[in-house]
This record gives sequence, structure tokens and C-alpha cells, in this order.
Amino acid sequence: EYDEDLVSRQLGVYGKETMGKLASLSVLVVGLRGLGAEVAKNLILAGCKRVDVMDSNVAQMRDLSANFYLTPDDAGEEPRDQACVSKLAELNSFVEVEVASGELDKDLIDDYDVIVMTEIFDDIDDTIRINQICRDNNKGFILTQCLGAYGYVFVDFGDEFEVKDKTGEEHKSFNIVGITNDEEAELTVHKGKIHNFSDGDYVVFREIKGMDELNELDEPVKISVIDSYTIRLHIDTTDFGKYKIDGIVQSVNHPETINFKSLEDSIKNPINEKNGSLLMSDFSLFGRPEQLHVGLQAIYEFQLRHRKLPKNCRKHVHEVVEIATKINEDNKQNNNGLFVDELDKSVIKLMSKFSRAQVTPMTSFFGGIVSQEVVKFTGKFTPINNQWFHFDMFLSLPNERVDRTPTGSRYDDQIALFGKNFQKKIETQKIFVIGAGALGCELMKSFALMGLA
Repeated sequence: EYDEDLVSRQLGVYGKETMGKLASLSVLVVGLRGLGAEVAKNLILAGCKRVDVMDSNVAQMRDLSANFYLTPDDAGEEPRDQACVSKLAELNSFVEVEVASGELDKDLIDDYDVIVMTEIFDDIDDTIRINQICRDNNKGFILTQCLGAYGYVFVDFGDEFEVKDKTGEEHKSFNIVGITNDEEAELTVHKGKIHNFSDGDYVVFREIKGMDELNELDEPVKISVIDSYTIRLHIDTTDFGKYKIDGIVQSVNHPETINFKSLEDSIKNPINEKNGSLLMSDFSLFGRPEQLHVGLQAIYEFQLRHRKLPKNCRKHVHEVVEIATKINEDNKQNNNGLFVDELDKSVIKLMSKFSRAQVTPMTSFFGGIVSQEVVKFTGKFTPINNQWFHFDMFLSLPNERVDRTPTGSRYDDQIALFGKNFQKKIETQKIFVIGAGALGCELMKSFALMGLA
């Protein structure tokens, strides 16, 4: 059930079929620091049937730097989920919002369609266990964390996940001027309009004169792109009639099955044969996703050893760098996992130093990405089908030595990244935001959390 007026803009993007599927989706968000609060908020506003939250850890004052529903009164007193659930529920009366409790086992997971983990409370081995339960029971699984100035998303929708509409774009059609009789025919469109087909698209035909067999096909034809005006048809037209004149070629939706790897397999070998590399967000930092992935494995191992994330001290940073170096060298020597030719230790150090902090620019960014991935469980749009997305904002960190001593305030996570002087400057800034729609309100929320005057 949903209010069409409330989700009118979403309907324009998703369509009624997808919106109907979304309105029947049940999601569990595990972890309710800044990132978990963002994901839960977005999914509730999007109109899922049910969004439950799970985080029994007592709120801390520093959580207030990114979780917009916690108050100073909650710090040291209330579990994060209990402190936030009633406020989250007020966002959309059509969505059921409750606190989930108990073990993350099959009985609990069976109640949901998608599990979103925004924290690793125990260790990566326990997270792998949860992922496997999801795979065994056809549940969507997303693991995401904001670790200071770095964050990532991992998506696993199972062995055979069907995408019904890869792009959500309107169907494209073009006038035909020529088709060859070949084992894989070449089709040319009119020079007055460059086609915008992509490799792997599927097309149908109509109004062709001469090669009438194409008009009568029962199934769409897969294509690959040759140039701006020519495509290759993956169909044998050798015995078809000779093309004469006219005709229209049009793209159609064609279900595509994606085979996701498990978290256990993908941690060590994140690159699959189809994609060949990790998803890049900044082409000026070529190879950065691979560096980040090795560093993430080291943080997983550190947490496995110590039951906590590393803090910003020489001992912890040194250990994480040592772990990353060993993982990389072992994978290189045995050729049984992802490795980089030369490990960038400066990147690993930055990942380790600030991994305990969450700041609102990162949680807002990743909250949006993760929420959209949940929507894709409906079969609309293509998920992150190489499964991992890594992103960092290390370039925003100060190069000079700064005072990062905690003050016991709500801004300690932000101070941990940028220092006390930065926080003082932020608190004197006066920002005038024009427009208070969805984007304006998001900006106001972020500015308030950061402490702008």
C-alpha cells in the first residue's frame, strides 16, 4: 500500500510495477550509527512495506555527529535502535518500523527480503555466516561501512538474480538503411541520427521490406556495437531474404541473470571474469579500488584478532599495514586472490587511522547508494554486479599535523578526521540555502550535524 501523491516523483522513475514491488519489500537494517540511520530513513521515505532496525549498543555522544535522531540525553543511556525507532516511524505512516531483536539466524532472517548490515559488531566470520544464510534462503544481502574517510558497499543478491530492466530508460528506436546477409549480420541505421545502443542490448524489428524474417522473430535479438551507426546482430541471416528498404530497430527489455559470488569467496577474489576490474569512482586514481580492497581485508583481520576496529595510534596502524602487506604478498606468491604490484602504505594508514569515525558527508553519500541497491532487488536497474564499490575522500584530509584530541562532544568523529581548528572554523560559517525540497533539506541536515553556525 502506498500513497501515489506521496511517491509521485518515484513513480515517474520506477513505474507502478516496481513501486508495487517496493511497497511489499521487508528490509532489516543492522547498525544504527550515521550510516544505518541514513539507510533506514531513505528506505522508509521510499515506501518499503517494512523497515526494521537492529542495534542494541548504547548510543555515544560521538554518534550524534552523523545520526540525526539521537540526542544528548540518549548518550550513555538508550540503545541506538530504541532511541531512533519512533522518530523513524514518523517519516511514513504507510511503512511498518520496529526494533528487531535476537540472534541474526535463519528464523529472524526469514522475516525479511533484504538484510542491510551497516556495522560488523562481531567479526567478518560472523558476517560471512549471515551472508550464507541469506544466500541459502534467497534473501538479498548488502554489507556497507563508513570507516572514517573511506567507505564501501558489497552486494549479493544470490546465484541467479534476474534483472528485468537493466537501465530503466525508454526504449530506443532508429530507422534502418541496411542489413547484411551474414552469420552475424551488420545493421546500419540512418546517418541523420547516431544510435545509442550498448553492447548486450536486445532489439526487435518492424516494417522491414525484403528481410521480412526479422519482423517475424519470436524472440528479441542480442546485439553488439560496431560504431555510431552500425550494430552487429547475433543472429544468422545468411538464408534470409535480401534487405530492400525501410524498417525500424527498437530496443526492448530483456531479463538478464546475474550470478553473485558469496562474501566469503568475494573478499579474497573480488574481480569476476565478466567485469575484469573493481568499480572505479575516480579515474585519476587508477588502481585505488584494489589498494582499498587489500586494506579492507587487513581491517577485517585486525577486528577478528582484537574484536574492535583499529584506533589512531602507531601500534594499531603498524599492525594493519603489516597485515595488508602479508595478505598482498601471499596472494601474489600463490596467485589465489587479489593483489597489487606495489602496496600504497599511505592509503592503508589512512584507512586504519580513522576507521572508528563516521562523518555525515560519507554517511549521506553511502546511505543513498545503499538505499538504491535495495530498490534494485525488485529487478529494476542493474545492481553493482561486480559487487564491490570502494570510495575514499582522503584528499580532503589536512596534510599538516593537527590536534585531533577528543573533546567529549558530538563532533569528536569530525575532529578525528579534520582536527579542532577545522571544527572551530566550521562553527563560524554562515550558509544560506535556497530551496527546502528534498535536496535542500538533506543539505540543512548535513550542515546542522557538522555544526555550522
